[in-house]
Amino acid sequence: HVLNEQRRGVLVSDFVDGALSTAQVQEQLGYASPQAVHRLRTRDRLLGAPVGNKTWFPAWQFDGGRLRADLPRILELLARFTADPIAADRIMRLQREDLGGASIAESLDDPSTAPAAWRALTALGA
Repeated sequence: HVLNEQRRGVLVSDFVDGALSTAQVQEQLGYASPQAVHRLRTRDRLLGAPVGNKTWFPAWQFDGGRLRADLPRILELLARFTADPIAADRIMRLQREDLGGASIAESLDDPSTAPAAWRALTALGA
């Protein structure tokens, strides 16, 4: 039990390190209120998780101050495998040998590796 708690603690720390706070997302998307950001999360249009007294949103969901155009598809594929936002973030940011040492999130941004990243994402749980 203690070992599992330690592992989860590392995952949570990694999650926060690669995420934006509600205020940062609000500013980036130009929303008038933090509630607008949380509405996206409760409607499963944005992945986020409360940690401590803040909610954090993985940075890979954004592109140039906007939500990624392919985010709905990514979230749909991740939801087939896990409902845990921290686990989903780990899947997206874990460096993979089949992607040349890059993560799925990084590989989706590179036209030369995007097809392999989509295959990896689609194969989750298969």
